[in-house]
Amino acid sequence: MRNSKLILALCLAAVLSGAGAGAATTAALPLPKAEKLSHSEMLQRAMGMVEDMRSTLAASVQKRDDAKADGDLVAVNCVGLNLEAMRGLGKISELALKAMQEALAEKNDELVNHEWQKIQIAKNQVDFRKGRVDECVGENVHFTGQFSAEASIDPDIRPDDPTDDEVEAFDSIFADQPETETPSDVTPSF
Repeated sequence: MRNSKLILALCLAAVLSGAGAGAATTAALPLPKAEKLSHSEMLQRAMGMVEDMRSTLAASVQKRDDAKADGDLVAVNCVGLNLEAMRGLGKISELALKAMQEALAEKNDELVNHEWQKIQIAKNQVDFRKGRVDECVGENVHFTGQFSAEASIDPDIRPDDPTDDEVEAFDSIFADQPETETPSDVTPSF
């Protein structure tokens, strides 16, 4: 009983001293910025990233059309799934760019940084999807060149076919039985 009172007193002292308050405040702290850019640099880079995403999307659409012309349905489906994600990410980044421009006009630094991060994440995801599209239609998926196959037979293998001369190991159990007639074999005697 005395130990439980001691533990209770220590817990109460820790709470009153503020030891538990540190965990609650660290979760609300903003993440440190990886690089310090001016607002005009952020806007220029964001516009460049959105333009890169558009050109990546156009190139991926062309790859899908080429795969469709070749009749490669597996590649068409694979590229199509990635295109769907890329289109969604493109829309998100375009909306984020507009919101970023509005936040710059309002001088809202927190919102500018938020939209900047959204554009960066979308760009990273589009680049990842571009790699997936390249895998869908790349050289590692298609075989190019002449096909040749060579077969070699191990000299230790018998040259004859062992199934040609089937030898029964045992006499048939039906050898001594007379042939039976079925009702369809019997002709009526009327």
